Amino acid sequence: MKRRIPHAERKQRISFPPLSFATRVGLLAAGWFLVVLGVIGWFLPVLQGWLTLFLGLAVLSLASQSFHRFLRRRFHRWPRGWRRMEKARRRMGRWLGKRSRA
Repeated sequence: MKRRIPHAERKQRISFPPLSFATRVGLLAAGWFLVVLGVIGWFLPVLQGWLTLFLGLAVLSLASQSFHRFLRRRFHRWPRGWRRMEKARRRMGRWLGKRSRA
């Protein structure tokens, strides 16, 4: 029997083209670099810490579905932040999809 998916979950489910191993490794490296840079940015007034931190989390969620599910559970209290992160994730996913087809 097929499981029914609630409308809210169905709306969030977006399929991206499968990423190659090299692309995933590159995304993981870039994501962790941005997360570390974001944490450093909390203490340095020159960097936008929260912006680079959220961008790094969006990149990591694009590279790993399990990390995406982890973030979805953590961000349930902040729907506005989650929507912004999902928007960045979708944009990056579309961009990567275009780059992989070219």
